[in-house]
Parts: sequence; C-alpha cells; structure tokens
Amino acid sequence: MFTSPTRCLDGRYDTTILIDAAPRGEAPGTVYLIEPDLDNIDAQQSASMDAHSMDPQVVFATLKSLGGSPRRVLIVGCEPLVIDDGIGLSEPVGRAVEEAVRLVHSVVDDLAAERMSQEVVAKRSSDIVG
Repeated sequence: MFTSPTRCLDGRYDTTILIDAAPRGEAPGTVYLIEPDLDNIDAQQSASMDAHSMDPQVVFATLKSLGGSPRRVLIVGCEPLVIDDGIGLSEPVGRAVEEAVRLVHSVVDDLAAERMSQEVVAKRSSDIVG
C-alpha cells in the first residue's frame, strides 16, 4: 500500500494514491475520491506500526515526525459492506472494482496532463526570460 518512506522524505513523488475501504455511510460499493487534509496531522500521533493494521494517518504522522511530507495524497475509497477482518470482497465491493480502476486511471491521466501543462508553461517562461 505504501512506498518507501525515504522516497517520500526526499520528495521523489508529487502525489500518492491510496486505494482502500472508506466507510462514509453511503451504500456499499460506492466509490469515492478523497483528498485528505494532511496539514492537520499531528506528528505526535506517530506510533509503532504493525504491518497488518497500518492506519494511513499514523503512517503520515510518522513521516511528518521524521521531517518528511507526502505532498499530495488522494484516496480512491470504496464503501465496504462490512468492516470485519476477512479475506475477499463482498458482492457490492467486488462489483465496484472496475469503477475504482477507471477512477484511478482517470486520476493518473489528469495528473499527467497537469504535469505536462506545468512543464510547457515553465519552458515558455524560460524561453521568454532566456
């Protein structure tokens, strides 16, 4: 789910996309795009991490306590049917997988287009100045 903390610490990534269950009270299988407010994560929240129960808020708090920043984080979440531990997807969540994949592709395409646009503007600016 997460990449190497050193890659986040040294700023190699502009955006991190997490894909996970996101209970928000809607119908099971509802897919969301969430951009959490990372500015309000308290670095003091960091705790020892268990690889089987990594809470993204704790991971990002730990990263912040180490002096790093994840820059931009987007979450593609799906409303679960149940939150109990188990293996496999419920029927409504299984049906939502294709929609979630399409959303991830759309977000990546939008990010790539945004980056290309920024590079074009930067090139034009350097051409005008230089």
